[in-house]
Amino acid sequence: MKDLVYCISDIHGQFLIFKELLKFYDPRQHQLILIGDLNDRGPQSKDCLLMGRQLVEKNEAIYLKGNHEEILSNFLKKPEEWYPNYIYNGGKETIESFLHQGATEEYSPSEISLMVQSRYPFLLNFLEERPLYYEWKDFIFVHAGVDLSKPDWHKTSPEDFVWIREPFHNGKNN
Repeated sequence: MKDLVYCISDIHGQFLIFKELLKFYDPRQHQLILIGDLNDRGPQSKDCLLMGRQLVEKNEAIYLKGNHEEILSNFLKKPEEWYPNYIYNGGKETIESFLHQGATEEYSPSEISLMVQSRYPFLLNFLEERPLYYEWKDFIFVHAGVDLSKPDWHKTSPEDFVWIREPFHNGKNN
């Protein structure tokens, strides 16, 4: 276990910011933890996701699932059902970073999903394999939070690890 931890979260497709933050990361000293939401909203979501994958594979970084990784995964599995929600949450930028500008107007949701998955066949499995939390020394890293009403935070539902908000922010933390 490394002595130091370095965390990055909620980059949302801002690849230049991601690269800038990585300048402070030293793989010899730091355990890198990416706390989710590397994609959506920003114009370079594909680059951010691919960099996240590369850091996992080459540097043993921990890349936790955020709600935006989950929404992308849901869209790729059920494009017609999830398309409106995905577009509302910044998915247009991600889709266009994987395909091209105007792709969301040119193709149906199913066509988009098929094209993204055919060009990046590893993507869906990679997104679905992301862990929900990481324990490091006396710390817990998670994208959204844990269910503080449970005697054991490990019993938090998968949905709450990536989505919980007010009950975690306003709850009593023991």
